[in-house]
Amino acid sequence: MNALLDEAATRGVREVFLEVRADNPVAQSLYASLGFTEIGVRPRYYQPDNVDAFVMKLDMEHRA
Repeated sequence: MNALLDEAATRGVREVFLEVRADNPVAQSLYASLGFTEIGVRPRYYQPDNVDAFVMKLDMEHRA
């Protein structure tokens, strides 16, 4: 993930967005540790389980 974010920074990307399953706290913690914050929910995004997705955003200017 760091290599991906490094490449994004090299290319001038200012924001990175992703969706993560609401029932995956390990992935949520990983993304939060990289600086992503939750900005929304996509209800029943993951099918066929009807699991919500948390939409997360990273502002590359604040990336450590």
